[in-house]
Amino acid sequence: MSSLSVDWNDTTHSLKVIDQRYIPQKEVYHELRSIEQVWEAITFQKIQKHSEVEVASAFGLVLWSQFKQSNQLDLFLDELCAKRDYLCTSKQANGSISTSVNRVVTRALKAHTVEEAKLLCLKEAKAIQSEKGLMS
Repeated sequence: MSSLSVDWNDTTHSLKVIDQRYIPQKEVYHELRSIEQVWEAITFQKIQKHSEVEVASAFGLVLWSQFKQSNQLDLFLDELCAKRDYLCTSKQANGSISTSVNRVVTRALKAHTVEEAKLLCLKEAKAIQSEKGLMS
């Protein structure tokens, strides 16, 4: 298991996070597989550092997009925007969440197909992760 506090797994399409509420007593990991789980982890402060919240929220959009079945790009992008807004309602919502999820959406808006939009979401989330120094 990775020692990173927020780590994307390309194989399982999931986000592993260390629950910050238990540090330093022990390391408790959660494997997040949905945007709702990411929202909950941010809201209930399982993820607390701003850089980690930014990365997790970006991957929250990726989680939603990976499992969204659609072949209509306009509908997909409208729903992606709604999910961006949803993530911004978390109790820890701040400018950094808004910035990271807006970056993911802005990148996806350049797509010509739903599959391309999904790929662009993932690429942008990984770019944010890399910029924050949270890559494995």
